[in-house]
Amino acid sequence: MGHPKRLTGTGTGIGTSIVLAVCLLGIVLCAAPAAAQTQAQRQIEVELRRSDTLIERARDEVAGVRNAFAHDRLRRAQQLQRDAWREFTPGDSQGLRRAYELTKGARGFALKAIEAAAIEKRARESVRAMIERARDRAAEVAPLVKASQAALAEKLFEQGLEQLRRARRAFQRSDPQAARLATLARNLIERAARAASGEGTDGAALEAALERTAALINEVRARLLEEGSPREAAAMLQEAARLLEQARAAVRDGHPLHAFRLGMAAREKALEVLTRLRHLPAAEELRATLQGLEALYDDLAPRVAASGNRKAESLFKQGREMLTEVRRELRAKRVRKALAALVAAETLLREASEALGER
Repeated sequence: MGHPKRLTGTGTGIGTSIVLAVCLLGIVLCAAPAAAQTQAQRQIEVELRRSDTLIERARDEVAGVRNAFAHDRLRRAQQLQRDAWREFTPGDSQGLRRAYELTKGARGFALKAIEAAAIEKRARESVRAMIERARDRAAEVAPLVKASQAALAEKLFEQGLEQLRRARRAFQRSDPQAARLATLARNLIERAARAASGEGTDGAALEAALERTAALINEVRARLLEEGSPREAAAMLQEAARLLEQARAAVRDGHPLHAFRLGMAAREKALEVLTRLRHLPAAEELRATLQGLEALYDDLAPRVAASGNRKAESLFKQGREMLTEVRRELRAKRVRKALAALVAAETLLREASEALGER
């Protein structure tokens, strides 16, 4: 961008905000000597140039992502910076002060654009890894399904492959549904493996459950970015991510049920964030989350049935009933009530797993 009013002096280095504010105050209120005004002008030009550099960096970072929030913050930064240079008039103390305030605002928007772009890139890499893991798992499961000749296993496996193909296409066009499709594919492939082998919940199924939780957290994070990341909601989502990491550590330490509980707690946190957003998720998104939760119920069902634990059985039954309530509310297009019922079903499943008393 052109800046015809820039000074040609080299300046005296980057002053602190406090020193700069004092100089400006002297210019505006006390008619400081010409030498002091010149120094302040040079310091403000340094600040403007620093903002130019930061905005150029933000432009490079944002160019490679499809994130409306990041692009909006970049546009605002660029507009404020243009206004700042327009106000930068040597000898005009009021104009210099306005230029400084505007460039500070521009810098803030540029930093938000950079942060949003970085989060978007990390989320995209996470989705890429999810698709690759689903692809690798499909390659492992294919011979097992073929050898079993089980109709259900074959059907589930084909459905999983179809969802995986859809996830790849969605990823190529940067569609946020890619994460949901990848986790759905992984879930179907794991179900096919269990149907082919006749086994119950195993390590691979637990890993798939945690992948679903990671996908949910990513989707909620994207929504937070769109709405400007309310501080309380962002902290809650950070806690969900921390619980998910603890769940993965529990898997490594050989405590699968404890990992399951931690994963459920992470999901609850992420869903609670959804309830606090200004814009509710679409019914289709909730249906996808419901499918993931139904898979978790299927995973825990054999443990509950074999436990003889009445409390766990009662909680599990209540949770199943709440899943039915979610479907009923979705059919009636009552999204808010469906979301509340979904959160309740998540809580009941976690409580059922805790009632089993195992690690």
